[in-house]
Amino acid sequence: LNSSLIFFSSYFIYHSEKFQEKISPKKFWERKINTLSTELKKDDIRIKSLKLDLEKEISLATYNEEMAEIKAQREDLDANDIYNEMENEHIQKLSRIKDEIDEISKDEEKVKNNLEKALCHINLLK
Repeated sequence: LNSSLIFFSSYFIYHSEKFQEKISPKKFWERKINTLSTELKKDDIRIKSLKLDLEKEISLATYNEEMAEIKAQREDLDANDIYNEMENEHIQKLSRIKDEIDEISKDEEKVKNNLEKALCHINLLK
């Protein structure tokens, strides 16, 4: 039991960021820069994808009235009620996409700031 406790303690100490930074600062900051760069690329791709989804949803809105009429005829319902329901769902979907874009953009800014700090650290080590 004691040996496993010592092993896990050593493992966590070794993998702690501060300890890694002190042991090999250049390697630590290079790894940090690679991680942050990858994260930044992923966020950028995700934002572009969401913007395309947003454009698609906006363009599909022009067909809501026609789709409501078709659905009303098929299900023998009021076309205006169906259209209003579809319009509300559409607005909610657009809002969710915009909120997600905003959230990822905020995260992206944090990553950019951390990346700049990491680049400054690596430049100081040279």
